[in-house]
Amino acid sequence: RERSLILGGAAESPELYDLLSDPGEARNIWDEDIEGGAELARNAITFLEDCGTSDALIEPRRQALESFGRS
Repeated sequence: RERSLILGGAAESPELYDLLSDPGEARNIWDEDIEGGAELARNAITFLEDCGTSDALIEPRRQALESFGRS
């Protein structure tokens, strides 16, 4: 658990935190490590899909990744 990711909807910029250097999650590093954050987001979305989470709850996260992932 070295990183924390907050992934909302398409209009909400993702938040990525390095918990080792910033355990209080005060500094969003998404723009500094978009690829690493996008990989974490893709893994989280896959996990939610594998758990059978409703697509209505997953789709906003997919849209956020498309909007802000730049990959």
